[in-house]
Amino acid sequence: MVYIILGEGFEEIEVVTPCDILRRGGVSVKLAALGGEKCVSGSHGISVLTDITVSEIIISADDTLVIPGGMGGVNSIKADAAAMKFISEAAKAGTRLSAICAGPSVLAKLGLLDGRTSPASRGARD
Repeated sequence: MVYIILGEGFEEIEVVTPCDILRRGGVSVKLAALGGEKCVSGSHGISVLTDITVSEIIISADDTLVIPGGMGGVNSIKADAAAMKFISEAAKAGTRLSAICAGPSVLAKLGLLDGRTSPASRGARD
């Protein structure tokens, strides 16, 4: 399963396009919202109804987490302690992580890019 995490202010094209392409290719994808509300607004005023919330995800090493960009969405994820803990625990469990545009800054803040090459690993921890 691929889980795409949406925080308020996410970049719409970085959520809808990967989701659409993966589903067309036969990959199971679920959109996951922070907190308890499943309707999340993007940075350009487009709201998306997610399939689940992050707290409902039961992650395995066979899964992939995708963190899209959009500074609002990224900052929403960084401000959500439960989501940050979840991402960190998923990484420790061997779950594949993918991040788009500003998304790697979430991974950098968690120290998950230490020793790796990425624009976010070169100082963008905020």
